[in-house]
Amino acid sequence: MDDGLRGAHGLVSRRVLTLGLAEGEELRDTDFEECRFERLSLEKARLSGVSFEECTFVGVDLSMCALLDVRFAECEMRESKALGVSWLGARGGGLATSSLRVVDSRLDYSSFAGADVRGMSFERCSMREVDFTGADCRGVVLRDCDLSGARLVGTDLREASLVGSAGWAMEVASCRLAGLELDATTALDVVAALGITVVAG
Repeated sequence: MDDGLRGAHGLVSRRVLTLGLAEGEELRDTDFEECRFERLSLEKARLSGVSFEECTFVGVDLSMCALLDVRFAECEMRESKALGVSWLGARGGGLATSSLRVVDSRLDYSSFAGADVRGMSFERCSMREVDFTGADCRGVVLRDCDLSGARLVGTDLREASLVGSAGWAMEVASCRLAGLELDATTALDVVAALGITVVAG
């Protein structure tokens, strides 16, 4: 049985897939349900009109992959790479649904600018120089991530969490922060950016 993505179309259910796509190759109009993607490459490939529901990605390379109307619902990505990816073409399930949980992965130089990131969570990820400008990050968890140089400008961070993450550059006045969860050190940085001085009592 073919265990790759090439030629996949329509509904693909409960498969373990280990063969990816070549650079520039396109996968269109395919729905994956309860599939597991293992150690395959989608580097510089194109995904268009593809949905993933209750899927797991382990050791997958999505670097510079083009995501065009791609939907994630109740998915998890571990030990993977997604360097230089624009996530604007990815859709999640909103606040009530977990769309994509990313753990122990690298997303450096990716862009979430203008994207709806609700329902996503990132744990112990490298996200250096990631752009969240204008992104809807309500309820998003960014826990214990390296956000060195990450840009948070005009970002909606209501009810989000940045606990344990460091290095981000936030334009505080332009962001929506109600309910944002921070650890003590980063909270002081945000307070200082608002021009508030905290005096020890």
